[in-house]
Amino acid sequence: MEYHRLDQHRKDLFTRVESGDYIGNIITDSNVCIRSASDRTLLHVAVIAGNLKNVEILVKKGKDKLVNMQDNGGDTALAFVARYTGNTDIAKCMIEKTKWSDSQVSRENLLEIDNKEKVIPILLAAANGHKELTTYLYSKTPSKVFDGDDSQNRVLLLSLCINAEIFGKQGFLCFLIIMVLSSVTHFSGYLISMCV
Repeated sequence: MEYHRLDQHRKDLFTRVESGDYIGNIITDSNVCIRSASDRTLLHVAVIAGNLKNVEILVKKGKDKLVNMQDNGGDTALAFVARYTGNTDIAKCMIEKTKWSDSQVSRENLLEIDNKEKVIPILLAAANGHKELTTYLYSKTPSKVFDGDDSQNRVLLLSLCINAEIFGKQGFLCFLIIMVLSSVTHFSGYLISMCV
């Protein structure tokens, strides 16, 4: 990590989170949302470290403000889970245990936040072959992301699932059906849910 531009206390915090040390006794309201030189938060680092307990501590203390923070690549900590670890328990913690200022809207927004490459978490999970996480995120991502006149996310999700072999031999058949029926939004969404 890039900690060279941070003061010593912040460096120590990032180092402790990165190494998986327990942080419950040192996280405060004033330091929970600090950033590294690359704009990563402690939550981003805890996700990469795979430390569910530290993620829970940070989510509880930082609430939706921390969970929605993006690094300089536009990735939230949830996007890091989808891209790097595929840890469904950590994703569930961020989506289900965060204290949202407006619960439904904020939770949906988190699932729709795209990075600078215009990719949302479910597409990152599928692209990296994280089957369980992709299935979970599909169940939580608002249907409007896949429905409507623009079927780009729906077709891209299915294509990524096929490429990552998330749903085996039946995947190609589902893909062909989706391509043929892509104009029938509700039906193709139903097929995706059966395939993922």
